[in-house]
Amino acid sequence: MRILFLFFLLPLLLFSLPEGYWSKQKEVVLKKDEFSVLLIGNALFYFRWTLWVNHGLVMHYHYDGHPYQNVLYTDYKRNAFKLKLHEENKVEYEQSYVRLEFNGMENNDTNAKFALYLFDPTTTLDLKEVK
Repeated sequence: MRILFLFFLLPLLLFSLPEGYWSKQKEVVLKKDEFSVLLIGNALFYFRWTLWVNHGLVMHYHYDGHPYQNVLYTDYKRNAFKLKLHEENKVEYEQSYVRLEFNGMENNDTNAKFALYLFDPTTTLDLKEVK
């Protein structure tokens, strides 16, 4: 019984996040080249996807005037993008960041599903959608 606990339950307890870990959460579904514009604190964050090929999604991001581009895949460890919001000399667990997670395609690969998570230990930032 102890062996069962060590191999199955202990890793689950160690690697699961507490329920209140994320300050804000948002689900987004986008068509190709459709923008999602969000206001994080007082800076704009917008993103879109342009190409879906070989289970990879080409993404374009802009945060506070700085462009980023990468490819997100459907498998674990390559399905998310982490963006630090402030470049301060803080310990890693005190840094505010946004995690954009790709959750797959739907409607015959025409819509991409995303989950957006905001981690802000100071609770001063807000996540608002701008239309």
